[in-house]
Amino acid sequence: MPEITLNYGLSNLITYSPAEEMNRRENSIIAIVMKLVGEDERGYTSAKYLSEHITELGLKKTKQSILPYIELMKELGILEDTGNSLKPYSIRKSKEEIAALACHYVPDSIKFSAKKLSDEYLHYYCGNRWHAGDGI
Repeated sequence: MPEITLNYGLSNLITYSPAEEMNRRENSIIAIVMKLVGEDERGYTSAKYLSEHITELGLKKTKQSILPYIELMKELGILEDTGNSLKPYSIRKSKEEIAALACHYVPDSIKFSAKKLSDEYLHYYCGNRWHAGDGI
């Protein structure tokens, strides 16, 4: 991230950090993907399912753009390849285990559903400022 310094010492008055905002947003998306996997009652998931549900939550994600999150879920042992194109990833962990892992990315995510987490962390409205809207 580029470092921006304002004249006349005004930089010290601003507490906004683009890098922190990007990390917060990315961690929120990871937690939302985990919640969607945990909320899935079928025992398996797919990139299509996750991308459709994330898009419904207001985050435009394609099947291709959701693949890095699926890879992370596989590394964490949440998902496993099945070799079946109709049911590509089986869910290996329980809802409770997934919720505990999501707390590493958004500490109080255990209290929220995927929709509520999206509303609270990505589309939060406070006063007259929208936080993390429209791809910020």
